[in-house]
Amino acid sequence: MIKKILYPLLLCIPLLAILSFTSPEPKEYPTDYFRPPLNIPLILSGSFCELRSNHFHSGIDIKTKGVEGYRVYATAEGYVSRIKVKPGGFGKAIYIRHPNGYTTVYAHLSKFNDKIEAYVRKKQYGRESYGVDLYPDASMFPVEKGEKIALSGNSGSSGGPHLHFEVRDTKTEHPLNPLLFGFKVEDTQAPDIQKLAIYNLEPGSAPLPTPDVYTVSGSGANHSISETIIEVPGNYMGVGINAHDTFNGANNQNGEFSLELNSDDQTLFYFERDELSFSFSRYINSYIDYAYKALSRLRGNTTTIQKFFVDPGNKFPFFDIKVNNGLVDLSDGQVHDIVIRVRDAKGNLAKLSFKAKRADNISLPAIPAYTKMFAYDQEARYTDTGFEITIPSGALYRDLPFKYQTESASSNDIYTPYHVVHEGFTPLQNHFTLKIDGSNVPEGLRSKAIVALKDYRGNVQAFSSSSWLGNMMTVRNREFGKYYITIDDTAPKINPVNISDNKNLAGSSNIRVKISDDLSGIDTFRATVDGQWILMEYDPKRAMLTHTFDGRIGKGSHVFKLVVKDGRGNSKTYTANFTR
Repeated sequence: MIKKILYPLLLCIPLLAILSFTSPEPKEYPTDYFRPPLNIPLILSGSFCELRSNHFHSGIDIKTKGVEGYRVYATAEGYVSRIKVKPGGFGKAIYIRHPNGYTTVYAHLSKFNDKIEAYVRKKQYGRESYGVDLYPDASMFPVEKGEKIALSGNSGSSGGPHLHFEVRDTKTEHPLNPLLFGFKVEDTQAPDIQKLAIYNLEPGSAPLPTPDVYTVSGSGANHSISETIIEVPGNYMGVGINAHDTFNGANNQNGEFSLELNSDDQTLFYFERDELSFSFSRYINSYIDYAYKALSRLRGNTTTIQKFFVDPGNKFPFFDIKVNNGLVDLSDGQVHDIVIRVRDAKGNLAKLSFKAKRADNISLPAIPAYTKMFAYDQEARYTDTGFEITIPSGALYRDLPFKYQTESASSNDIYTPYHVVHEGFTPLQNHFTLKIDGSNVPEGLRSKAIVALKDYRGNVQAFSSSSWLGNMMTVRNREFGKYYITIDDTAPKINPVNISDNKNLAGSSNIRVKISDDLSGIDTFRATVDGQWILMEYDPKRAMLTHTFDGRIGKGSHVFKLVVKDGRGNSKTYTANFTR
């Protein structure tokens, strides 16, 4: 039997027994140890712990005036402890360990300094791989404060030229807020609160109900709403806001430093963004109203609501105060004074005050029709004809009225019905395991079969990790939606940019080729000249492979060969003769 969600019982601390809470004492960080990583004014396009897709941002993003190539400097003495190169993520990144117990990270670089570049290039050629993750000895690359270590860039998953910069606790690997270390970033602008969200969270309500959203006006410490008193048709109120912060010199909507909810001078929720853990970063999908954001995205006006109450399955450890899991107790029927305070790292304040009470008529949020109820803290399993799903304990943030149905698929390359697995507006922390009957896939096509997902926006994602278990195809994922089995027997595409057969490249500094794949994605690529492996940098944002001539290819006639494979083993080869 599935238990009901009884939020007031989740913490055995009576509200009346708690007289008051104050913000935690700030931690001490050295404010005169590090120098800036760039010699230009630090204007930020991204703040620490701001809201990103499936994660909190682990550093600050420093603008580089829209261009690449600014010198990046070691912020203090130490040694290079790690060098990582990969097509996505941080792209080209350097990690420097400092003797004071901190590690700094510099990411999305375009190029390392000469010594590091030569070391990385040697490792790439030795392993015949563009992507490398290197841990040099402490004696290999000692650095002094202010020493040039790289040039800024746009590598990896960067959305434009900038420097991503982090300070981490070396022992725990936890990212810390760089703005607490004395870096001079001008910020005289207070955060802005734009929307107030109110939830009726009467015990037994599941899933998270749709909030009532109010427009917030004003600025600074004088934000307000037009309603005199908000009446909630339940004993317990959840509160959320849509807000952002800005820094001087930039229009980017960034994250805040601290968020606080008070009811009648009692702090119910406080979140100070001074420290993160990568292990817990995905809990952002529980911290925000994931469904509201997804639905607003479909309407073309994405709105993110940050919740001041905590789902029962949210194990994020960095909430400093969460009395009664952040719920406001309205059960006494009295009018309560609610205050929200939002600050940035410089202490600039946004404040919103309003009144709330329980409505005369209480109404429980309706639970929609469902196939089976899943408890967030138990393993959940559901089977039907040709279908099975297993969701581990802890993957859900709240109890889930799970829905499942099938829909007919009319396409000739789809060999199953659409298995409509709940809906894409419900987030998950951990992977579930999905099995789909693939008996209708012809024997000769089984090696090309792949599980695909059509999400709530209509986007299709295929999983190269799909595998056969008898006649069932299985896959692990963390997103609900329409799942089906299709076939990928189409080779990747190769489109030469500046090379062709018999091309004279004597005046060119590189070879550039675009590659793409329509379904299972690029799995591997291998380029050679005269049979010898050559390094080609892969930029997925532009679907571009680039080999920069570095003296290894001499004058004369040569043969360039590129082999690209996708996630289902389909292969494409391009060959061209060229001269230098």
